[in-house]
Amino acid sequence: MDLIQPQEGSDSENRLTRLEKNFTVHNHADGITQPVWVGKTNQGAANIIIPTTSGVLGEAVSNGSALYIKSDGKIWKASAATQAEVDGFVGVSNRNGIAGETADFISYGYKSDYSGLTPGQVYYLSNSAGVLATSAGTISKKVAVVFSATTLLLKHF
Repeated sequence: MDLIQPQEGSDSENRLTRLEKNFTVHNHADGITQPVWVGKTNQGAANIIIPTTSGVLGEAVSNGSALYIKSDGKIWKASAATQAEVDGFVGVSNRNGIAGETADFISYGYKSDYSGLTPGQVYYLSNSAGVLATSAGTISKKVAVVFSATTLLLKHF
């Protein structure tokens, strides 16, 4: 069976190219490699998944900071203190960054640069901007479950 390829330079090819940029490869310690989505997804009324590429940081963030898209369209550290931050949650930063840089975050999948985690433990947005915690903040928002002592599995609960 031949695969149908989009015509070079077509709108379909451009959409596929943009979509492919939202994936990265995660290598597990046991040798398994899997693709991981690193962009934001929005579930629209027609059940169409719409990827949003990384945006511009509105403030300095650290690797592991919880992030959200603010009404200004920039990416800021998220907390559970306001509904807007909870609703705008997009994921966790993959690296340190400063205001004006392009954000690098993972919104769904495995993030494996932690230590001392307890497998099965659930993580929530906390009331401190950018901080994940094992207990919920003012507005309860689960964001991850611990997969191993070094790995969080970010999910959309």
